[in-house]
Amino acid sequence: MNTAIQATASILTPELIRFHWQGHRGLTRRVIDAFPEKELFEFSIGGMRTFAAMAMELSVIAARGSMVS
Repeated sequence: MNTAIQATASILTPELIRFHWQGHRGLTRRVIDAFPEKELFEFSIGGMRTFAAMAMELSVIAARGSMVS
């Protein structure tokens, strides 16, 4: 039995990366708009981090990434 496997190349263009990033950005903005400010810093489900804690962590990661040259 012969099985042919075809490989396809995936290329992420700058436009696709920007579109994907803007989707995440839009979701973040909708979450911020949906919660009262106090809840962004205090609301947690099942011991998970708050939205504010996760957002701060992502800010730190982004800042470190921008320092790499």
